Amino acid sequence: MVALSLHPHNGALQIWVELGMMGALLGAGLLFFITQDGLKLSVVEQAGFYGGLISVLVIAMLSYGVWQSWWDEELWLFAGLMYMVLRRREGAV
Repeated sequence: MVALSLHPHNGALQIWVELGMMGALLGAGLLFFITQDGLKLSVVEQAGFYGGLISVLVIAMLSYGVWQSWWDEELWLFAGLMYMVLRRREGAV
């Protein structure tokens, strides 16, 4: 019997291994709703939003592990910046 590595070097696979099917479905749903929010932006804002999102996803698929502290911090920083951009657009800031 071959044991599966604890770090599959792929964000989607690591979420699947550690959180199971429900975690993978929740992650896919979250990604779907994030991409749908980007459709409300202007063309220039969409370029920045989707460019950042694609950068995050590429790094997530190539990094050593999803739960590393530097990776978590980068994701929270990206989410915070996108939140500020979207709030500013709505005139709430």
